[in-house]
Amino acid sequence: VSGKKAQCDIKVIEAVEDADIVSIDMIPSSLELKMNEDVFQLTARCKDASGNVAENYTGLEWMAATAEDSFVQQVAIVEVSDRGVVTPKYVGTTQVTVRDKRKPHVTAMCHVQVKAAEKKVQKVELSHTQMLLAKGYSIALGVSVLPADADNKTIRFSSSDEAVVSVAEDGLVTGNAIGEADVYAIAANGVMSKCHVKVVDRALYLDVNEVVMAKGAVRGL
Repeated sequence: VSGKKAQCDIKVIEAVEDADIVSIDMIPSSLELKMNEDVFQLTARCKDASGNVAENYTGLEWMAATAEDSFVQQVAIVEVSDRGVVTPKYVGTTQVTVRDKRKPHVTAMCHVQVKAAEKKVQKVELSHTQMLLAKGYSIALGVSVLPADADNKTIRFSSSDEAVVSVAEDGLVTGNAIGEADVYAIAANGVMSKCHVKVVDRALYLDVNEVVMAKGAVRGL
C-alpha cells in the first residue's frame, strides 16, 4: 500500500420545487447543431418576482416543436430531455420551449437549426508512395481524396526534412540535397498519406543529360 490519499468534496444542492417563477431566460436563445455529431445542454434561468434566480428549479417542462415531413407526418426535428438536453434527429429548423408547469404562460424558447453532418475525408491517395528524384529537380505529386464529394477537400503538404526535400502548396516536390525524406499530404480532419522520397546526385547517372526521375519530373531552374 502506497499510503497516498485522495479527497473529493461533494456539494449536495437541494432541488427547488415551489418557487414562484415569473420569468425564464433560455441560454442560448438560438442554436446550430449537426446531425450525428452534436448534443447540447440548454439552460433555463428562472427568476422570481424579486429578480432572484431560482437555482435547481425542478418545476419545468421541456418541449420540442414538430413539423410535417414528406409523408405529412408530424416529426420532431430534435428531441429534448426533461433536463434540457437537445439531440438532433432530422435536418431542419425548429423551436425548443421550456415552461413552468404551474404557470404554463411563463415560457422561454430557443430557435434550433439542424444541419447535415459534414462528409469528412476518409482517405488521401497519392500518385506516388515512393519517389526517386535527382538533386535540383522537381515533380508534381498528385493527390485525391475519398469520398470524392467530401465537404472539405483541402490538403496541406509538409516535408519531414525541408533541407533534403521541399514541397510547395500545390504538391510540387523538389530535391534540395542528397538524402531521404517523407512528404505528407494531410486533410483538414487529420487524415494523411505519405510519399517516401530519395534524392540522388545527378553525377551517379551514366549520362548527365538524361536524368532518371519519376514520371512527370521537370528540371528545376
